[in-house]
Amino acid sequence: MVENMFIKHEKYREGAPYVILLHGLLGSYKCWDALSKHLEDKYTIINCRLFGHEGNYEIIDKNSMLIKEYAKILKTYLEDHNIDEVNVIGHSLGGLIGLQLAKTTDFVSKMILVNVATKQKAVKESYKLKLTRVIEKQPEAFIKSHLKKMFINRTLYKEYFNKLIINEEAYKNYVLDIINDDYSDFVTYINKKNVYVVLSGKIFAKRRRKINKILEKYGYNVLDSSHIKMFNNEGSFVMQENAEYFNDYIKKILEGS
Repeated sequence: MVENMFIKHEKYREGAPYVILLHGLLGSYKCWDALSKHLEDKYTIINCRLFGHEGNYEIIDKNSMLIKEYAKILKTYLEDHNIDEVNVIGHSLGGLIGLQLAKTTDFVSKMILVNVATKQKAVKESYKLKLTRVIEKQPEAFIKSHLKKMFINRTLYKEYFNKLIINEEAYKNYVLDIINDDYSDFVTYINKKNVYVVLSGKIFAKRRRKINKILEKYGYNVLDSSHIKMFNNEGSFVMQENAEYFNDYIKKILEGS
């Protein structure tokens, strides 16, 4: 099962820098297809499939669906393959896993966070119990509502939902884990010069009046403004809704231009 978590890109290049792609909650390893093709001429891509999602639907145990545990498995994978330097691109939940990897290793060179909320509001245990009951009672409706908020492009949303493969137990576990974790102090374990942030429309840009508070909440206010990119007209899946522009931007970051 662990072997099923990682897809080493078929166009492996000896000596080429590594790029790890971590999709988000309700996402799929396929959301990185366009970016992988865009980078394959200069990089070796490792595309990760999170437990409970497409390509890795089955669950080993509940611990396998925790951010810290997944990062530990990823660390072991890198060590087993003698990889000690990687660039990480993480979307949503995938970005939190990337930050946990950076927190526990010195493997991470550049970190690109795509619509990653590093910190949630403090919530009471009673809310967590209520949330758990809602997800368990109406999982499909809850997941559909969650996913709908992540897209601006309605056509793409419908296509995505119709193809969505998510283990409901995994979804519940990830949601509760995200609520509990706080990675807004990331600059204490990774050089801020190596961190880049992409924020997109429906999630962040429509709240521009509060953007400074948002950046402060997530710890992004310490980054140079050139390291924060706002995509104004896209939803959370910006890598698909505006693939060409997004891919060019990511490649420029990796190339240091």
